Amino acid sequence: AVSEPVLPQLRAELAARASASALPTPGVVPLCRTLGQVAAAATLGLREVELEPGPELAAMLAGAREASLAVLLATPRLDRDREDLKELVALAPDGYLVRTPGGLLRLAALSLPDDPRRGWIGDATLNVANSLTAHHLLGLGLAAITPALELGESELAALLTRVDPARVTVVAFAHLAAFHT
Repeated sequence: AVSEPVLPQLRAELAARASASALPTPGVVPLCRTLGQVAAAATLGLREVELEPGPELAAMLAGAREASLAVLLATPRLDRDREDLKELVALAPDGYLVRTPGGLLRLAALSLPDDPRRGWIGDATLNVANSLTAHHLLGLGLAAITPALELGESELAALLTRVDPARVTVVAFAHLAAFHT
């Protein structure tokens, strides 16, 4: 028997599942690693910041909340166990910058209040380079994905023709580690 091509059907199924999650609010969202960066974001009138856990996290979180900024906490770059995620969840952020598939699945398995996935953004480290991956991750509950940093202009444009641009965040500036060059 002649089989039908499966790629169009797979694309349609994944796109339908992806459209079920909430849309993020458009805007500039800085990834802050220091309290000074949070303070700068507050003076610019931004609505939201992503915070990199580190020695200043408590002060950054307090500063962001004092400035009425929504806070997304970045998950660890390396998967370990649920304990590191439980520590982030205990801080009650407005969402998460999800960096690994394992982190996404572990967050989904935790009992979290309200509907926190509205603020779950997939980081560029998930290496989303095509619409199948984008729709799969969106279908797992991410509000938006960040395309892989290695995509060129034409690859990014192609991705945006198959994925709702409202569900895509784009890195405007990034330091790439030497092994990426």
